[in-house]
Amino acid sequence: MRETVHILERKFGWFPACLRFERSGQVVAVDAVERCWTEMKNRRRRARYHFQVRCGGVRYHLCQDGESPRGVAWPIGP
Repeated sequence: MRETVHILERKFGWFPACLRFERSGQVVAVDAVERCWTEMKNRRRRARYHFQVRCGGVRYHLCQDGESPRGVAWPIGP
């Protein structure tokens, strides 16, 4: 289930370090960024950033448009 998240802190000015889930208000620390990639949108030349992160044993796919502190996250496989 996708949920809106707010990126509260970043490591090295780029990687998410702390997230707050909008619906529950839960704040979680990112233990590791396992993978990251950028997807470019051709029409507006805007970037969409993707991160695969691990937070307390749960892995999430985090998707963020541009430099916005908001994104969407959902849990992924075991």
